[in-house]
Amino acid sequence: MSEDVAVDAGGEGGAAEAVATSSFLDSVDEKYRSNPNLTKHTDINSLAQSHIHLNSMIGADKIARPQENWSDDQYNQFYTDIGRPASAKEYQIAGPDPDDAAWNQYKEAAHAAGLSQRQAQHMADFLNQASEYGAQERQGAIEQLKQQTKDDLTREWGQAAVQRVAMANNAAERYGFADMLEDIVLEDGRQLGDVPEIIKMFAQIAQDIGEDTLVGETKELVMTPDEAKRKYSELMATPAYTEKFHPEHDWTVKEVEKLFQQAYSG
Repeated sequence: MSEDVAVDAGGEGGAAEAVATSSFLDSVDEKYRSNPNLTKHTDINSLAQSHIHLNSMIGADKIARPQENWSDDQYNQFYTDIGRPASAKEYQIAGPDPDDAAWNQYKEAAHAAGLSQRQAQHMADFLNQASEYGAQERQGAIEQLKQQTKDDLTREWGQAAVQRVAMANNAAERYGFADMLEDIVLEDGRQLGDVPEIIKMFAQIAQDIGEDTLVGETKELVMTPDEAKRKYSELMATPAYTEKFHPEHDWTVKEVEKLFQQAYSG
């Protein structure tokens, strides 16, 4: 009986593995047998695969992997080896304005990060898309706020909303506030002139100083629902409304009906 078969390796499977490993290493010259490059392989197929891979790498450019203890000079050499331009100015980024200060800062950051031309372009494309998407979302939010302002003023002013907004705009224009209302942009993206409280303030100023004629040819101030309610309540308390045979009864009733419709028609 041979010594290989007599070895107890913990069962039939363990014996076969031990014999295979022993046979693989025994076939190597003793002076190479303990070399780590061989002992890391479990069988002849693993060794063959490694040999084929090494042969395929012969003649190819090889770049060392970065190490934790590398110096800045070593990293700079590595970045150059993987395709980083010699300076930030040499990046050719398609899309942005080449004279844009923000994109020039981006090039400096890309160069400091060691990005190749291809990597820098991919990142620029991503930033452009993200910026466009963010701008679209922001504009959508601004338009929603503007519509909310319009809805709120319409609910409060009813049929008078268009006229009151025009009064507010013209009053702001006449007294030199129009540019300020456009130039001041709030954190939520609205112009100051889009804020409902500001519109109401200038509309009230126009009304208080008799600037209702600013809206064009219209001389009569359109009432808001609240104003119409107050007016028809006043008329309904007069003898002209309560006394059927009063000479102004018919006119007063019609006026109350008109005001009532204006108060509740929106």
